[in-house]
Amino acid sequence: MKMTIHYDPGEISKVKREIRIVLSEINKKIRSFGYLIPPLYYQTPSFGNYSSLLSYYNFLREINLKGFLDQKSADEFVSFLRFVHAPIFRATGEKKPKTTSRAKANWDSYMSRSKGWSARISFELLHGLAFKSLRYAPAIKVLIYFHEKIKVNVDRRKRGNKRYKVVDEPMRFTYHEAECRGLSRQQFSKALKVLHECGFLDVVTHGSGLEGDFSEYALSNRWRQYRTSEFKKVKFPESPSYGFRSFAT
Repeated sequence: MKMTIHYDPGEISKVKREIRIVLSEINKKIRSFGYLIPPLYYQTPSFGNYSSLLSYYNFLREINLKGFLDQKSADEFVSFLRFVHAPIFRATGEKKPKTTSRAKANWDSYMSRSKGWSARISFELLHGLAFKSLRYAPAIKVLIYFHEKIKVNVDRRKRGNKRYKVVDEPMRFTYHEAECRGLSRQQFSKALKVLHECGFLDVVTHGSGLEGDFSEYALSNRWRQYRTSEFKKVKFPESPSYGFRSFAT
């Protein structure tokens, strides 16, 4: 028989109030790093029980007492808050984040440089089983955009296809760029996973989501063996752990 523990609503309200206070204090300290926790973060996440809520408060209190050692610590903690409070953002109808001016400038530069480019996709890929199985439209778009990013060196001393050599190097495709191409972050995230699952894409480096730490990708040929016994399944990398427990130790 499972025992149900009932907690005093007054105690729960007290802990929630303390969480808002300690978050406000932390907010004052990280301003020196150029961060400002939005007031929405002062709301308390909907943890399943009182003990989890209390653990969250103790964690925040330890961080407040220890302080932030450097810029990276502040980066990681702000990312942690975004993760913990994500349900609140969804429930309150968070507005779509605006593309930064730097990302917009990079996109405009890319568009200017790529006007004469073309996306070349092989006959085998277009008529292969893996491509035919794609049912998610944003994934098809992202696959074409990745082929647009392929770099080719031209040796004018040779003739025919021998003149062209594909540059084997990782590609970057950021969420800001996806937004500039008309895709939401949710659509882009799902598209990457679909392409990875079908063998079109491999993740070379999984970025942390912090500024300057980008993910890098490579086009894969695993799709050629899709739905065969030779197909190599690769697990999609999980988001890097920021090691928040170390703050309170």
